[in-house]
Parts: sequence; C-alpha cells; structure tokens
Amino acid sequence: MSTPAYFTAGAMERLRARLTDALADYRKVCDSNPEAAEAGDNSVWHDNFAFEENQRRMHMLACRVRELDLLVKRAVIVAVPSAPLEVVIGCHVAWRFDGEATVRSCELASFDDGDKGAARVSYNSPLGRALLGAKVDDFIELKVAGKQRLLQVLGVTGAEALDCPV
Repeated sequence: MSTPAYFTAGAMERLRARLTDALADYRKVCDSNPEAAEAGDNSVWHDNFAFEENQRRMHMLACRVRELDLLVKRAVIVAVPSAPLEVVIGCHVAWRFDGEATVRSCELASFDDGDKGAARVSYNSPLGRALLGAKVDDFIELKVAGKQRLLQVLGVTGAEALDCPV
C-alpha cells in the first residue's frame, strides 16, 4: 500500500490540471512522430536526431503522466479548520528566524504543491516538515543553507483568514 499524499481541495484541482497538461503534452509529441521520422534519412533511429529526441520526450512525458496519475490515486483530501490550534495543511503561518525582525508567512501547502511566488510551502519540504504541527510561540530548529537556524512561529490562521499576510 502506498503512502497517502494529503491535498486541500484547491491543491487537488491544481494536481488534476498538471495531469491534464502532461497528457496533452504527451499526445502532442506522439502526434509529431511521423514528421520526426521523416526529418532524417530512411532510418528511423540512426542518424535521425529529431526522431530520437521525440522518443526521448515521449518517454519523459509518459513517466511524468504515470507519476502524476499515481499521485492522484494516493491523494487524500483534507479540510482546513477555520481556527487551527497548530500548523496544518492549508493554514497560513507567520514566523521569524532568530535574530531577524522580518516576519515571513506562507500557506502550508499540499504534497509537492509548493510555489514560492504564491507563498506556498509544501508540507513535504524541509521547512514544511518543520512547521507541520507547530503551535504559536514554538521554536523550531531548522537547517537552512547548511546553517542551523532557530525559527519562531508567530501566528497560525485558517486558509480563509483575510488578515493573514501571505
């Protein structure tokens, strides 16, 4: 039995979109096989870089589609509490590193759903693993860029909180 991967409803939509995009890319490469085979000499494999590249891309995309499909099958949808008492998937968390005035914040995101631009940190990343289960005012040791740091949790709010700076 494979390990479950936890997702919020929004993250599940993003995962399904990634799978749909990967399938579309795979089909596009498959459809271009005849043109790639014609691009070289009369040999389909030898001395036909276009065909070989097409085959390599097909294999890569097929692996990606299988990987995403298996992830969808492992997915467990979780609800985000409106007032979480600790850091859980889907909530927003504010923290500060030791000795810094800068307050940082993010959403603790679903499995492999991190996105720096959207301020989402995946729960299976090193920072996400450290934050998961933490409570306000907890101090957590974390290795960042090869240096041991101390992180203080300053706030935890539900995903629908409008006052959480993300």
